[in-house]
Amino acid sequence: MDEYIYISIPKTGTNSVHKILGHSQFNHIKAYTIKRKIGDINYNTRISFCFIRNPIDLVKSWYYYHKYSPNVIRREVKQFYPDTIEEWVFDMNCKTHWEDKDHKIQNPYWDLSNPLYQTSWIKDPSGSIIVDKVFQFDHIESHIHEMFGQNVTVENKSNKDDYILITETENRIAEIFSEEIAFYNSLQKKT
Repeated sequence: MDEYIYISIPKTGTNSVHKILGHSQFNHIKAYTIKRKIGDINYNTRISFCFIRNPIDLVKSWYYYHKYSPNVIRREVKQFYPDTIEEWVFDMNCKTHWEDKDHKIQNPYWDLSNPLYQTSWIKDPSGSIIVDKVFQFDHIESHIHEMFGQNVTVENKSNKDDYILITETENRIAEIFSEEIAFYNSLQKKT
């Protein structure tokens, strides 16, 4: 499946899609960085695709995964995820450990930006979208089946559904990620 370039935005089915592709090439690397790394011709002759998640769900999933998952090394992220999601949203504006220079050790291609801004994963520096197929995460099963003829099983899932956001927190997330929400909603019209 080398004809595909999967832009693996975290918490959007990355492990599941990598399993279907049979590799995890370009794991959590932005499209523009991949394009620079492999060259325009190599990038443009392949089909690039990704999934964009509802930004409010993404923020919620990100927090609860990094706060409570046994897969996360607590001492590395503790300072970034306070006791409540409200503190994280209101006091820290959803700052992530990926914005810390130490994250470059795990992902040398990362630009230290906040990964929760999903549109930054699919645009070049001029703001043009350079990913061929941008799908809503809500429909991952049907898109994967259509593209690869396989069923997807979601892995590495957070327990975010166990928690309900208070209205003020949800409104603040919507304010912080307003452009992301507008883009996500524009995808709904295309699906």
